[in-house]
Amino acid sequence: MSRALLAPPQTLVAIVGLGFLLAIAVASIRKLPVLAFGVFWFFTGHLIESTTIPLEMVHEHRNYLPCLGPIFTVAYYGCIVGVSPDSVKWRRGAIVLMALLFAVITWLRSEQWGNILTHTVQEVTNHPKSERANQQLGRIYFMLYADDPKQKYFDEAKVAFERARRSRSINSLAHVSLLQLAMKAQQPVDQELLTELNARLENLPLPPVTIPALRGLLDCQIFAYCNLPDAQIVKLLDAAIRNPHRNVGIKIALQLYLAQYYVDKVGDLNAGTRVIESAILENPKNFDLHLNMARVYRVAAKFDLAAIHLAEAKR
Repeated sequence: MSRALLAPPQTLVAIVGLGFLLAIAVASIRKLPVLAFGVFWFFTGHLIESTTIPLEMVHEHRNYLPCLGPIFTVAYYGCIVGVSPDSVKWRRGAIVLMALLFAVITWLRSEQWGNILTHTVQEVTNHPKSERANQQLGRIYFMLYADDPKQKYFDEAKVAFERARRSRSINSLAHVSLLQLAMKAQQPVDQELLTELNARLENLPLPPVTIPALRGLLDCQIFAYCNLPDAQIVKLLDAAIRNPHRNVGIKIALQLYLAQYYVDKVGDLNAGTRVIESAILENPKNFDLHLNMARVYRVAAKFDLAAIHLAEAKR
């Protein structure tokens, strides 16, 4: 990942190379329009992930449509007779060889992707510091352990999650996964891990994946095998709600999670009501808040108040 022009140095080389390629495309618009088309198609296809739109980093399938431009350009200049007629056979032969090479690479890639465990192990081998690759490998071994509780599956899952935890990622998914793995194995929860997770939720930016991770932990607490103290879950959610980096939508989602936990797990209707009422004061026109407030009042048999919030939700 590039963090500055010279960190790593390849960043500057790439910028110069891309600038040179764009300059060639601009200069060739009149004389070599197909070349210009191919270059501009490629750059246009990547605009969506190369600007301020906050997509996740590199996924190879995003190259498929942009690559049609360069492929079309190579095919055009490789097959057209008017450009150097004497070399047309060589050019066409080169295109056939290139197509065969692409076919072999595609076959090898499909073989690798055909087995999710083999593929993920290969990704971790290629990118040992990748949070995503290690998290995926840990998740696979976790599922294997859940189906067949062998020690080797547990050990492999823990090692992978720990590697993901040590990465520079701001995600807290690995921390949640380690908690769930320990509870699944009926082992003591690492208190240092809990402290670290709480600090991350309170101080680091909250990427989108953090929210379903917390949702999964809550579901595990309410419906499955997780057994953290209720006060600890409330503490984690409170930390995330206080996070200065989270946006309004994430805060509302977290407040609803906390309210649901109070109602469905702790059995404290008053606490759940207070959480949603506080959220409604900040966001009086939010549909989900009024709908969930109606749900809480329905559980509490306060049907007149539930009707008021249902009407507000409809409005």
